[in-house]
Amino acid sequence: MALTRVTKENVEAVFTYQLWTKEQTARGQAVRDSLVNAALEIFENVPDCPARTRAINNLVDARMLANNAISLEHLT
Repeated sequence: MALTRVTKENVEAVFTYQLWTKEQTARGQAVRDSLVNAALEIFENVPDCPARTRAINNLVDARMLANNAISLEHLT
């Protein structure tokens, strides 16, 4: 389960680099691969416009949020 709330008790850990285990690295790579594929499909099938840029940026945001959840899952 991913971290859902930052508290006084865990705030320092939230702002500290969290080294991933091999298992976390594998899950992170799977998420990355899926999002890269989604981005490539968008580039291939969506016209170049502000909406496409937003779609790609949302995938970047999804990656960052997924990384955060993987990194901080032990703090729940």
